[in-house]
Amino acid sequence: MRLEGLLEDDVYSARGAFLNRAQQCFALRCETIPMLEIARQVFCKTTEAVHEHASEMRDQHELDGLKAKYTAKRGFYFEIHITSSGGGGRGGNGGGNNGVEHSSIINEGEESSRDGKGGGFQGGRKRGRGAPDAGNGGISSVSRLPSTFSILSSNGRVVQCTTDELNALNARLRDATNDCLCLTEEALDGVSSDIIAEHLPALHRLIDGLALLDMLCGFARQLETGGKDYVRPALTENTGPLALVGCRHPVLEMSEGFGGNARSFNFQENDTWLSIDSSLHVITGPNMAGKSTYLRQVAAAVVMAQVGCHVAAKFASITPLDRILTRIGTSDSLETNSSSFMVEMQETAYILRHATPQSLVLIDELGRATSTTDGLAVAWAVAEALAATGARTLLATHFAELAELANIYPQCRAWHFSVNTSNNTLDYTFELKPGRCKDKHYGLALAAAVAFPQEALERAKSVVEVLAAEAAETAVAHELNAVQQEESAVWEIVGKLACLAQAFGGGEEDGEEEATAEMLEQLKKLQQEAVEMTLG
Repeated sequence: MRLEGLLEDDVYSARGAFLNRAQQCFALRCETIPMLEIARQVFCKTTEAVHEHASEMRDQHELDGLKAKYTAKRGFYFEIHITSSGGGGRGGNGGGNNGVEHSSIINEGEESSRDGKGGGFQGGRKRGRGAPDAGNGGISSVSRLPSTFSILSSNGRVVQCTTDELNALNARLRDATNDCLCLTEEALDGVSSDIIAEHLPALHRLIDGLALLDMLCGFARQLETGGKDYVRPALTENTGPLALVGCRHPVLEMSEGFGGNARSFNFQENDTWLSIDSSLHVITGPNMAGKSTYLRQVAAAVVMAQVGCHVAAKFASITPLDRILTRIGTSDSLETNSSSFMVEMQETAYILRHATPQSLVLIDELGRATSTTDGLAVAWAVAEALAATGARTLLATHFAELAELANIYPQCRAWHFSVNTSNNTLDYTFELKPGRCKDKHYGLALAAAVAFPQEALERAKSVVEVLAAEAAETAVAHELNAVQQEESAVWEIVGKLACLAQAFGGGEEDGEEEATAEMLEQLKKLQQEAVEMTLG
């Protein structure tokens, strides 16, 4: 059954509250819904009972001006005018018998008569001249209201009231109305569901098409109005590297303070090189130096590249990855009764079980939710397991000892975010540099920068000196000799040259000059790295 065959022809939206409610209850043809017909009969009979009760109250208490009004919130109630001279009998001096004929149901703010537009209170006022407002069949004061009435409100001229019987009729009317509306809604939902089911495949295709179009428009708009360099990434084979030159965080650089307004400063660009022979990067540095942002911008670049978007970088060469596995942030789980360290271990265990050589693993501050010794041991073991797997891994940590992995495993590299603490302050550069972080006590410098109590700060410095002396006595250095360092650097440059050959060896004629210029720029950068390696 279609909607046009289900709806009544004369259904419309009325201004009056009661008429509008009646239209809703009688909106559907009820030939096929027997229960709806029963609910409508209850609705009609209850409404008639309200009429009869209002007429009974008029006759019993000689209140010809009593009106039954209706609002959607309150339901039916009686309204009686308060006269100024107390002449309230049946019709008063001027009302005559017309007052009996007055409407039994009036919506709030409206007046009507049962037998048309004439008579009643309005007619009585026009003919009655004996006393002001004496012909409205009202009461002289609220105190003269019969005891069977309960006052709802009064403003000095009109009193709104109800009775126990009227309250019961209102409750019955509400139930009948709810039954009508529920059955009507159920019938409409059934018809609508049938109509939608017929066109559901087309709706799904439309939604998918609009979503894809919205995404592509967003990509195009970013390239047109971004104001920064975005590059089309080169996709290499499965054994190829993940190479990002001048990579930026696409959201952070557009926010206020970076790239979002004229008062912004330039976002610090950083490079990334993850390959088979350089798969594990251990990143150290102080708080707020940019470690977490760096991990997130690499993940954003990979996602953007694999969905077909240009990347916020000067150069990007990405091999297809099967998954991105992350362990970022610290939070417990009250629902599963898991502490923050338990959550860390659960997430890390999942990473170790599912990481493959084609995965990107991002770990931020592993093992900080337990003791220093246990946390360092867990982080060390996880780093070794990921290095053996060959998954491309960025491990940000405050454990400076993890940088020793670069001296043990040839596929491991140590990096740090530089910071200047010479003036007992933290001067952040947000620049990623090779090697371990030289300043081990940047936490104390940060405490001093936030007005930490001087006495406690001095005590912390003395304690850290004792701990550093004890660590120096038992430390075992694993230093690479000069030949191993040179071989490692040479192989890294060779890998980068192979990446450039894959990225610019497609032979496309479009944009050949720009591609050549970009390739020359990258070659000059590699040449400079080789020179610095030789001089070092």
